[in-house]
This record gives sequence, structure tokens and C-alpha cells, in this order.
Amino acid sequence: MGQNFTRNTVALVVVETTPGTENVPDKTKDALLLFGDGNVLAPDTSIIEKTPLRGSFTQQKAFVGRSKYTFNPATVLMPQGSPTGNTRTTGPEPFFDSLFRMCGQQKTTGDDTSESSSTRYVPRSSSFESGTAYVYADGLLHKSVGVVGTYTVAFAAGQAPDVTFSMEGSYADPTTVALPTGVVYPADNTDIVESLSLALGGWTSNVTRSVNFDAGVQIAERLDVNSAKGYKGSLITGRAPTLECVVEYEDTLANKNFWNEIQARTTSNVTFTLGDGTTSKIDFAASEAQPVSLTAGDDSGMRTMTVQFRVQHSTDEGEYSWEFGEKAI
Repeated sequence: MGQNFTRNTVALVVVETTPGTENVPDKTKDALLLFGDGNVLAPDTSIIEKTPLRGSFTQQKAFVGRSKYTFNPATVLMPQGSPTGNTRTTGPEPFFDSLFRMCGQQKTTGDDTSESSSTRYVPRSSSFESGTAYVYADGLLHKSVGVVGTYTVAFAAGQAPDVTFSMEGSYADPTTVALPTGVVYPADNTDIVESLSLALGGWTSNVTRSVNFDAGVQIAERLDVNSAKGYKGSLITGRAPTLECVVEYEDTLANKNFWNEIQARTTSNVTFTLGDGTTSKIDFAASEAQPVSLTAGDDSGMRTMTVQFRVQHSTDEGEYSWEFGEKAI
């Protein structure tokens, strides 16, 4: 018996052709570049306690009910591009394309005319996609099918833009399988959070500590008496995306008056760009974000405020977009 090391973890994910039906991921193109804890796939099992009436307080066996996997990969929001600016034949999609699509987002062709090609992701309300996840945990293979979920992205000044997925799918006991060889990992093209050109409506001179986006995808379990363990799978049933910005107070309301905007139900066009666009960049836009709350803070004597936005839109599927652009050089 040997040890099992968390660093020796390989995760492969592919979008399913038929939702809920396993697709075998390809180690040469479906590998994820992950960071943090290697325990990205964990069992979630419902234990049913039934206390028998006996002549003592001794516990008896519990029932094992609904079982599923939770899948929580953590990575960094980064473009697909390489140092030479080369692009895939299918377009400049990031390596976490499958995860984005499994979180209720639709991939479309972008329209960034400053780039050679671009790919856009926008929310969707039907025809959802799910995925198959293979996680090799240093000698053990865990598989989950029908995986869907949500994600958050944290942009803290001077740090890496961390993206964390919270997903779930079917459960199956792990099997003994060696780590795959010949895995092709995505290139690490991390850009730190700097020079975002964050615009909060007409306010571009803001001094902002951090920006946090929460896709707010809502997931529901399909409990079913006809399915093994009583679990049919999980479905996307809604979304409530939010955006949170921690900005410095100013001594004037001339630049931005969030207090008035909240009362007047005014919306802001929130945009920012990650990357300098030399070869690759990522654009975010929420054109009708509604500020709904303000919370005052203290950062080493500097007064700040946390502005919470409701990411909404008057047009269906128009709440926000991510656009990944590439220049061929």
C-alpha cells in the first residue's frame, strides 16, 4: 500500500453530447489547469437516522440514502492565448470553456473588432448543457456524470483573478486507475488584476479594492423513486447574478452618487478588461447593473464602501457577458 498525494491530481472535463449521458474526456484537450486543494471531487451522501426502540440506547446501522458528487475546481480566469498569440482553430476559448457552459452559459462568437477572433459567453434559460468529470486522485479514478453548477470570480487588486466553481453530479464508487500519462495541460497565461479600466456607469476615476462576480446559478436535485439512490440528477432552475465592488469614498458626490441611484432605481453600465490586449484580453460587461445596497468600511483609516449590484437586464439573457479575444501575431 502506498501513499496518496493531493498534488498528484488530474481533472478532465468534457461537455456531454446528451445531458446526463457520459462522454469520455480526452486527456490531450480536456485537462484543466487547477490550483489549491487536490480534493476537488467529494461524495455527498445523505445518512438516514432511524432510532430503534430497544432495551438500550445502543445505536444501530443507519440507512444510506441519496448520494451524489460535489465538484469544486478552483482556477484562475485567464485567456486561451499563448505567448506567441496563436489561437485554436475553434476560436479563442479558455480551457474552462466546458465549465462555463455547464454553469448555464451559452458560447457564441464575439464581436470585438479590435481582435483577430473572440468568443463570448452569455447566460441562457433553456437547452442547458451538462458535463462529465474524470478526477484521477493519485491512483483512484472518480467519475461524475450530468455535472452542472455555478461559479464566482474574485478580482482583488494586485492578485490573480481567482475563479471557483461549485458543481454537482452523479455518484459512482471510485476505481483503481493509474494517473494518465501524456496529459496535455493548458498554458498558464495568468494576468494579475491591474489596469482593469473599471467603469461604474460614468465613473471611471474610481479607486477600487476589489470586484467580485457571482453567477448565482440555482441548482435543484431531481429526486426520483425510480432512480438508484432516489437521485435522478441535478438541473439548473434559475439564476440571480450579483456584482460587488469595494471602492474608496470620495469627499464629493459629483462623481458618483450611489445613494441617489439606489433610491431612483438607476442602472449602471459596469465594464472592465483583464489583460492589455497585446495578444489576449478578457472583457466583462453588465450594461444594466442595478446598485441595491451600500456598506461602509474602514481600510487602515481610509473609508470605503461595498456596493452591491443586482445584475439584471430589460432584455432576456442580457444581464452580462464575458468576451475572450485574441490577436494573431
